Amino acid sequence: MKKSIYFRVDGDDGTKVGLGHAYRCLKIYNLLKKIYKKNFNFYFLMRNYQTGKRFIKSSTGEKIINFSRKNIENIEFNKKDVLIIDTLGGEKKLLNYAYKKNLNKVVSFEETNTKLFKRGVIINGIYFAKKLLKESKNIKIFQGPKYIVLDHAFTKKKKNLLYKKTPKIIVGSGGADKKNFLYKMSLILKKIPNILIFIVIGKGVERSNPIFKLKKFKKFKFISYKKNIFKYFQNSNVALVSGGTVMFESICTGKKTFVCKTYDNQKYAIKYFQNKKLISYLGDISTLNEKRIFQTFKNLNSFKRKEIFWFKKRIYEIDGKGIIRIKKILKNLIN
Repeated sequence: MKKSIYFRVDGDDGTKVGLGHAYRCLKIYNLLKKIYKKNFNFYFLMRNYQTGKRFIKSSTGEKIINFSRKNIENIEFNKKDVLIIDTLGGEKKLLNYAYKKNLNKVVSFEETNTKLFKRGVIINGIYFAKKLLKESKNIKIFQGPKYIVLDHAFTKKKKNLLYKKTPKIIVGSGGADKKNFLYKMSLILKKIPNILIFIVIGKGVERSNPIFKLKKFKKFKFISYKKNIFKYFQNSNVALVSGGTVMFESICTGKKTFVCKTYDNQKYAIKYFQNKKLISYLGDISTLNEKRIFQTFKNLNSFKRKEIFWFKKRIYEIDGKGIIRIKKILKNLIN
């Protein structure tokens, strides 16, 4: 009987869970699919959020199993299967059922409650900033920025782009941009002369998003639905981003990074990198200070002082090789 790898993940338009976890699972799925295509079936266990389901289905073509607490025991786990959980912590009923079926190969991302775990692997590339965990006999723990999962392109060598007469800003919110971060920030930047603005449009961004009203202005260059945005970060001087994965991508490429919190679960990572002086925090999206942001960005060329020092600090803190490290961890677990 062919073994299976199950991904327990959700994704929506940003109302509840966003698409960050689905993006991470997709990256991990792609690397495991290349290695284990002949040996494993692949399944996604997902709640009934249509945006996430459509995203995973269109990106993988794999079977999606509708997930709820009521139907957990309908999942046909075999003791040689692998369960990968990415829901900001493991779900007690699912874990109990997995252990009842004698699963030994259980992985959870951003897990802080080790009491739910009898055995398995915990990988905290983000929530280490919320709580550092202690390893126990049957639980292996990997935590810290070196386990942040980015696209493989971010493993490449980074360059510190020189400031020119027309500085370049990259603006990104990741996912679905439910809170109109892109539009709100771009409206402020629109008032600043002699800059070029890259706007990153994620796969979850709806066509009704007001950001598309700005497409007619020459200073805006839209980067729409790209799998790899590494080169756009490379070709920017400054980044204005939300506190999710795009913040890590910006730090990884060494950019001077300005961050606005769009969801509460971003606060731990934001605080961690703010304390290390690797980002500048602009506050919460709900209490946006337009005057402060305008004053901050109107003299972009002043940012170039000491940028070589901070560039090196940033790319050291997040080197982009988390995906390689996690590949090794999962191979050791599965083989």
